[in-house]
Amino acid sequence: MFNRKKSIKIATLFLIGLFFFSGISTATSTSITEASNENTTIIEESNEPEGEDFTEPSYVTTETEWRPIEESLGFNSNTEESSDPTATAFYEASSKIERIVSSQEATSQYDETIPSVIEPYEGLMASEDFQEKIKGTDDRTRITPTTSYPWRTIVKLYVTAADSSTWIGSGAMIDSFHVLTAGHIAYMPANGGWVTSIRVVPAMDNLADPYGEAWMTTMRSYTGWTISQNHGHDWAVLTIDRNVGSYTGWMGRMTAGSGNSIYTQTINTAGYPGDLDSGNNMYFDANTGAGATSLNHYYWVDTMGGQSGSPVWRYVSGNRYILTVHAYGRDDPLSNYGTRLNSDKYNRINTWLSADAGSAPSDKADLEDRGLSYSGYTPGTVTPGVTSFTVWSDVRNRGTASSGGFYIYYYASINTFISPIDYFLGSDYISSISPFNYRDSSWTGVFPASVPAGNYYIGWIIDSPDWVDEFDEINNKAYETSQITVNPPPPPPSGYIEVQINDSVTSDPVNFAYIKIWDDTNALIRTAFTNGTGFYNFTAIDVGTYNVTVSKVGYHTQKQLQTITGSVDAYHLDFDFVAYPPDSGYIEVRVNETRRNYAIENAYVRVFNNTSGEFFGSGYTDSSGFYNVTGLYIGMWTVIVTYPGFYENTKLDYINWNGDDDYLYYYLDVRFQPINGSVALFRDNLPWNVNSTEPILVKYNISYTVYNSSDFGSVDLSQYQKVILASEQVQTFYDRLEGNVTWFEDYAANGGILELHSVDRKGNYHDGTWNAYLYPGGINKTYNVEFVDNSINIQTHPFLLKPFKLNESQVDGYIGGVFTVYPSHARKVLLGPTSDPIFIEFSYGSGYIVASTHTLEWNANYGGTQQLYENLILYDPLNFHYSINVTTPIGSSEYEVNQSYHLTWDTTDNIAEVKIDLYRGGVFVMEIVANTTNDGDFLWSVPDLIDSTQYQIKVMDVAYTLTFDYSEMFEIFNPSISVTNPIGTSIWNTGASEYINWTSRGTITSVKIELFLGGAFELEISPTTDNDGVYLWVLPSNLTISSEYSIKITDASTSVTYDFSVNFEIRSPPSSAIPGYDLLILSGLLVSVSIYLIIRKRKKLSIQDG
Repeated sequence: MFNRKKSIKIATLFLIGLFFFSGISTATSTSITEASNENTTIIEESNEPEGEDFTEPSYVTTETEWRPIEESLGFNSNTEESSDPTATAFYEASSKIERIVSSQEATSQYDETIPSVIEPYEGLMASEDFQEKIKGTDDRTRITPTTSYPWRTIVKLYVTAADSSTWIGSGAMIDSFHVLTAGHIAYMPANGGWVTSIRVVPAMDNLADPYGEAWMTTMRSYTGWTISQNHGHDWAVLTIDRNVGSYTGWMGRMTAGSGNSIYTQTINTAGYPGDLDSGNNMYFDANTGAGATSLNHYYWVDTMGGQSGSPVWRYVSGNRYILTVHAYGRDDPLSNYGTRLNSDKYNRINTWLSADAGSAPSDKADLEDRGLSYSGYTPGTVTPGVTSFTVWSDVRNRGTASSGGFYIYYYASINTFISPIDYFLGSDYISSISPFNYRDSSWTGVFPASVPAGNYYIGWIIDSPDWVDEFDEINNKAYETSQITVNPPPPPPSGYIEVQINDSVTSDPVNFAYIKIWDDTNALIRTAFTNGTGFYNFTAIDVGTYNVTVSKVGYHTQKQLQTITGSVDAYHLDFDFVAYPPDSGYIEVRVNETRRNYAIENAYVRVFNNTSGEFFGSGYTDSSGFYNVTGLYIGMWTVIVTYPGFYENTKLDYINWNGDDDYLYYYLDVRFQPINGSVALFRDNLPWNVNSTEPILVKYNISYTVYNSSDFGSVDLSQYQKVILASEQVQTFYDRLEGNVTWFEDYAANGGILELHSVDRKGNYHDGTWNAYLYPGGINKTYNVEFVDNSINIQTHPFLLKPFKLNESQVDGYIGGVFTVYPSHARKVLLGPTSDPIFIEFSYGSGYIVASTHTLEWNANYGGTQQLYENLILYDPLNFHYSINVTTPIGSSEYEVNQSYHLTWDTTDNIAEVKIDLYRGGVFVMEIVANTTNDGDFLWSVPDLIDSTQYQIKVMDVAYTLTFDYSEMFEIFNPSISVTNPIGTSIWNTGASEYINWTSRGTITSVKIELFLGGAFELEISPTTDNDGVYLWVLPSNLTISSEYSIKITDASTSVTYDFSVNFEIRSPPSSAIPGYDLLILSGLLVSVSIYLIIRKRKKLSIQDG
């Protein structure tokens, strides 16, 4: 039971304690916490995408008077009533066309399921419900910053009515391009009906628009509002022109029966009340609900004009669910209330959003200047053609798509209308800006001599010449409000240089010789051509030293230095041109291979006279693939490049004049190199009674000798380039092979090619079995024989390309098992149906071992895979070039310790496994992985390392460590924090609120903030707060006065990353108390509290009676 006397006593004790300290001037800060009900059943929730970080821009306010939307509600209710109050009233702003969709039609059109029973409407509230009200003490708390969830989902609305009056309201994002708000935001009966425009500003904070702005395109409400002005249908959904909700996110939605306890439990609301800060800031309040009817929801939260359309939500288990659209306030003791999302409205929202799903707006960039706080120029007075001038600005992307690269053009203008016809100063290229971010821009150069004397505005045009597709194409200009003074240009220098050029042999003047003048900074300042007399005069040359260079085709280039020493100084330079001799032409040749563009060293270059066919000369390329052919006469020349293993390449080039310097680039393609030595074929019988091998050797004119198992260990194998062990042999063959495995391995180790046809049995033929020990090279396999679909694992393997290019179907056929034991560095060229290898190769000493489980001889004779067998017989694995190319990291890569990154590379041919190492400054640091599959990608978790920009990744072939590549040098860094405020000159007062600022690099989600005094821990300011670079701290009043304080900011997840501010001062503020007024103020407050408690009691009784 309510005890009024006891409550007054408690309040009195509290106020006495409060005023005990009233002689001290204090500033308070309220912790913003949403009230929660954890024990409530959640009915339904929508998606809640999170947004992303942003940078707040500056914002210039408008002079338009924006009034709270609630002031428009003082109208006389329309006597007309809608026969279908839940019919959809749809209005398109651009066409100004209204369309009514009946509730029945809306159901069928959008496949909506509406409850069959709708609770009756219980009546309108009194007419004085229009203006917003504070319920008792004003508990509203400002939200700043507004960029965390859920605050960033709440929007400020600027409304222009049909009669051109302007209003403000609030709303909430409910998906990527829809806003939920009050009906009297969209349809204003007393001001012409449907409004003309609505500007939507998510998360507005003191006029800053961290997520830009959007504009209403269409509006939906119920005819129960647009025709009848029924307070139970005062709601609307706005469609906007961009997907800003994808970045802000949105709260869920919930509905329940009107008698459900969720409508009397704690609820929250936030919006933009016009009575505080002119409606420029977001304010929040939480209180209990007062119940619900079928259409409305009543609650005790504080609201004022400008908050119409604000969401009223529950906070349950960390999730937010909108229950109601706030719309009305009432005088005490009555509660404020809004339009409840009953089942009908809840379902209708889903219907409307689904209807628009196929017409979502396109994402675009929206570039604009960031504001005068981020722009400027220096100096303020310039002399054209002389003064170095710098102008800078920031450009921001307020759109929902990245901008791509663009230019900013800077101008000097006689007025504030900046256009391309103004005096162009210079340009700056800006790389792509992601949504709601910004980049700096600047231009520095000599102020153009073409600008006349006078006063000018400095302005700029963003995205000139209009490369970027934007929402708004007319907000791309800005200018500085102050003017720059341009002095009259100085008189031109009076120095000059006369140049005369003649032929050194004939003394004839050289016409059309090219002259260039460079200053002492190697800047090219003047160019010209000589006239018919070989003469040119360079005038207006300033004092200084100059390099004068003259050139012409057929002559050696010459240069002279000349110094101008006085203001009036003339010099004459004579050049005697020396002609090139007749044999002075040359051709620079560069040779690379086609697949990876690697330079080919020792490529043979031959040169022939194309007219006579006479051989001129030859030479070999160096390690960079370069060779210079010199001493060529004017005429056509043939240049032939050859290199073992590659196809010959021929080009023609014409030497046009003496001294002509030409360039020829060659890209050589690999020539197929089959085995060209003898082959030893070991078999005791024809596999499956077919002879498939010898016809291929005969076809390609390859000499061979056939041996049987009795010759094991007694034949000199060094005379053979390749040794083949045939498939499917009798048992004697395999028994003898057991004792001669090392003999075959020695052959391969000494540079031979050992080819193993490993299928050892097939019923009803010779039935030999090899299953008790390993094949040469340490390999083994399974023993099932089946016809299967196989796959190619290394598409570019030369065995599959030369002389026949094989496809997937040509590697299918019978196999005799899959390999189960093989060296880790073996290349798995073909795979069976279980993804186990059926064709492998690996280096063995100086040679190679190639093995297959295909029934090769059978398939070649009966299975239609003759080309596969031919490729294998001819294949020489020792004759192909392997290479690696590391593709990431690149020079701009920045890797953070304790984070994971993909290392990627490309390879040619058949490298099976790679080893990856880390180097710093060319010195080995660590082994990243000893061996990993050569799939071109490895996910590396960066360990604790020192900061450096000199790291490199080395990827090498495990089998051939001389085949490797280094990445470009890249950076590895540790996360860091830098405290930027307070600084050494900061003086903070106890009891005051001050911003602590910092910057950080790396993955730091949240930080801990502590106060130190004289290097010793004093107190914890915040155990954890978002790493957003700003924290508003209310300094305790009991701090010791000292100038030895410092702030420590630490990564909340690890104590390793932290930073201290410099020492700063904390002092007591000056007293602002007024003696003698405490008792008077106390008395007044006691009376107010008593009246409040009495009204509070009556209000509760009133609700219960209702």
